Amino acid sequence: MNEKQQVTFFSKNIITCPACQTKFQKEELQTGRGRLNAGDLTIELRRMYIPTQKYGIINPMIYPIVVCPSCLYSGLLSDLKKVVPTMIPEIQQEADNRDKLLTDIFGEKIDFTTYRDTVEGLAAYILAFASTIHLPKESSPTARRGLYALRAAWLADDLYQKSNIEHFKELRESLYYQSYINYSECLTKQFSHEEPFDGFVWMGPDVDTNFGYDGLLYIIAYLSMKHVHLLDPKEQIVKIGTVKRVLSKIFGVGKSTKNKPHVLVVNSKNLYTKASKLLEKLATSGFDTSVADEIENQEDEE
Repeated sequence: MNEKQQVTFFSKNIITCPACQTKFQKEELQTGRGRLNAGDLTIELRRMYIPTQKYGIINPMIYPIVVCPSCLYSGLLSDLKKVVPTMIPEIQQEADNRDKLLTDIFGEKIDFTTYRDTVEGLAAYILAFASTIHLPKESSPTARRGLYALRAAWLADDLYQKSNIEHFKELRESLYYQSYINYSECLTKQFSHEEPFDGFVWMGPDVDTNFGYDGLLYIIAYLSMKHVHLLDPKEQIVKIGTVKRVLSKIFGVGKSTKNKPHVLVVNSKNLYTKASKLLEKLATSGFDTSVADEIENQEDEE
């Protein structure tokens, strides 16, 4: 038995693809015996894992997405179970596009019948991102796209750090941007009642801790700051004001803060400070930043 077989196994439960009826098994992560050695959370709320002498680095994030090895329809197992007959023709028609998507990105076909590594994990999230177009609004597809793109960006970064291949760096940045766009859009759709969060129970962003709605707001604020340089200075000021308003509500004061995860409060305060410093820099450059303060201090609508 090789090392990969010692940390994962293929479940005995047979999954039938709702689109093409292919039967396959899902790879699951073994638990116990010191396989997982959890480290710190990053500023992006990603859990890092410390390698062990026996098993090396294990990344639980690469396993949750179910991928049909035949037609490549992908998603969480619960989503595959929600596919209705009227959706099947459209899912089938997109099979070639899903296959081409992976070939264009990786230059070769990805085999989902074998044990996964980082490449297969990354490919799974990209497929899940693409497959959300077949989900009903009740499943919160836009929010899922934000989450899937973020996790895919993390895995693309892992591959870049390991290989130093420029393609993975470019892919990482593209995925971060897609995460930013979709996370921001999901919030807009939630406010307009166009797409509720009812189907987005696990907001993560990683697989070990669900930071919930505050975590989602933090990630949107973080990604907004990560991409704020793409805006012109006046737009940056408005965006920073919005970010500071969101973050100040996350770290809050008094009892409300005590009930929130410490790492989320600390990260929010640090990001708030970074946003304030950028605002000061813009003011020093001669821009009127008063609108940012106005946005931050706006009263909530009743």
